[in-house]
Amino acid sequence: MSLPCIMLPAAAGPDPVGRDDVLDSIEKHLRQGSSSSFRSVVLHGGAGVGKTHTAVDYARALSSAGKLSAVLWVAAESKAKLQKSFTDIAAKLQLPAYNPKKHDNNRSLGLAPANRYVSLLSPTSLLVEIDN
Repeated sequence: MSLPCIMLPAAAGPDPVGRDDVLDSIEKHLRQGSSSSFRSVVLHGGAGVGKTHTAVDYARALSSAGKLSAVLWVAAESKAKLQKSFTDIAAKLQLPAYNPKKHDNNRSLGLAPANRYVSLLSPTSLLVEIDN
């Protein structure tokens, strides 16, 4: 596996306008505490308000600046997409026990092994985005 490992969907729709305050708030929250601490942010709102676009923009900005070792995108709109996302992550990271034909097995590899694997290879950050 080579780093950085950036897995993001193509941006959909027009660029968001006036989201700098949201991006700044996300950055401020995620950078609080020690560098080894777990942080999470939830973007919520009605359909079509730009949650996915904002998340993609945030991840692209950090990865372009070299602040992330890996961005793992998990599509969670359905069970099938969720399973495929874990298979895609396992394949991209070349995780041990990855099997391209067994989504359920790849799901059991989970994000914790992916995080441990990435952290062994690089001192920088892992960002996991779960989009439903």
